[in-house]
Amino acid sequence: MEFLCACAHPLLRGAASLLVASAALSVAPSATGATEVVQAAPIAPLSASGCNGNVCINLQGSGSTVNDWETTAQATTYICTQADYWADDVLEHQGSRQCVPSGTQLVSDWQSTWWPNGTVLCNTWPGIPGRPCETIEG
Repeated sequence: MEFLCACAHPLLRGAASLLVASAALSVAPSATGATEVVQAAPIAPLSASGCNGNVCINLQGSGSTVNDWETTAQATTYICTQADYWADDVLEHQGSRQCVPSGTQLVSDWQSTWWPNGTVLCNTWPGIPGRPCETIEG
């Protein structure tokens, strides 16, 4: 929650913020000098996900910050492969190599970071068809 303090005491004058849960409250003096509390819209983490072929992408975060970037793939034959993490067609990260039998779901997770607005994030798993992508909209 965000609390705003329009206090008379010089040390408390100004705005202070505290992020708590799923809603924002604003506390400010009204035109009459009384304090009003106004409930704003809920604050929720943003996410994006999708699949292409046998590969899926799942991004968790808010704005341009990606806190968690997970990808999954379905093996259709015995395979040794790893997750590749792409940003604007540049290989940014590779997951651990995994060797699995047919029918196994592969999972890889990367704690990513901030990406500029418009960046296209994609995943591939060499030898497995599919390249899902999501665009950062900050």
